[in-house]
Amino acid sequence: MRPRALAEAWVAYWAQLAPPTPLALIRVALALCALGTLAHMIWSGVLLWVWGDLEFGGYRQNAPGHWWWSFVPHTEAGLWGTVALAITAGVLVLVGLGGRASSLALLILTMALTSINPESGGGHDRLLTNALWLLVLSPASATLSLDCRLRTGAWSDTTPRPAWTRDLFLFQLVLVYVTTGVQKIGGGDWMPWGEFMALHYALQLPSWQRWDVSGVLGSVTPLTQLATVGTMLFELGAPLLWLGVWAERHPEGGRVVRLARRVHLRRGFVLAAVMFHVGIDALMNIGPFSWVSMSYLFAAFEHDGGEAGGAGEPQGVGRPELTGRRLVGRSAQMLKNHVGVDGGYDGQMEHGYSIGPLWAEPGSWEAIIRDGTTFFPAEMCMPPLLIEM
Repeated sequence: MRPRALAEAWVAYWAQLAPPTPLALIRVALALCALGTLAHMIWSGVLLWVWGDLEFGGYRQNAPGHWWWSFVPHTEAGLWGTVALAITAGVLVLVGLGGRASSLALLILTMALTSINPESGGGHDRLLTNALWLLVLSPASATLSLDCRLRTGAWSDTTPRPAWTRDLFLFQLVLVYVTTGVQKIGGGDWMPWGEFMALHYALQLPSWQRWDVSGVLGSVTPLTQLATVGTMLFELGAPLLWLGVWAERHPEGGRVVRLARRVHLRRGFVLAAVMFHVGIDALMNIGPFSWVSMSYLFAAFEHDGGEAGGAGEPQGVGRPELTGRRLVGRSAQMLKNHVGVDGGYDGQMEHGYSIGPLWAEPGSWEAIIRDGTTFFPAEMCMPPLLIEM
């Protein structure tokens, strides 16, 4: 592929649009994780003990390094005030009010709180704050939100919007899985020469135990050994999630893509991930890691507006009279079948500018029919529309 074509393909990939429903579900799930963490600390009575100083109930002298504490004193009143603001921001993100600003506020407050005591957190804090930053960059409150209700009068709006953050959610999740799996390769208890006893020992660590199962582990050693091997294979095989998602989005691919679709690779991996995390959370106390991780999994799915399977024309799709250059290729036939017209476009196609009934996505040749507020779904234009000049 020539550099120009490669650059255009790269820009087109990141310029794709899609209904924001998966991002909205991620938003709701992450808000519940953040609120659940705070609620658990308050309910269990450990909030001051963990995040306070020795002067007001803390078990150690903390020196929070986040810039927030340069403006808010790290006192009991300042700490509870910050927690109250974080709960407020979490509720706003949950109901989808305030858009990106609410996500940014929750991100800042979460980072401020988790920076207080480095001994009390873990990778799940970074996974949560990374996800909140992606929410700041996402149109996650465009649907299933109060923002949507106030803007459109409805709770749901499937108008395609920039969808590139979905792939960053997936990249982050796969990166966590793979790097964790690679780190295990060097651990003897995860390897054959360690007899795959890693989980057998981990389930007996008091700091991680949810239940005292030490009395029964000896009788289920083969199961813990199998779980140890399965954990390694799952984490190192995480790139299969990318393949499964790609296969669902690009059904016109080759043999590998067709095989991935035939075996339902995407759904299979997501199901395995849910079982993996539910199992971890049921047996081990490692904070909200499992629930934050499962929040990311919504990025693997598309909003199904009912277009497939002969469900008929989506409500509100326009039927403009197309004129000008003729559209060719598979997507053009899909376009003809869907809106019942042949044709091309009015005016000269330029990236990011309205051209009558068609709209060129910024940096791409994908097209959406525009007729007022209606649209022709971008996902129906895969592969991109070809223009016969």
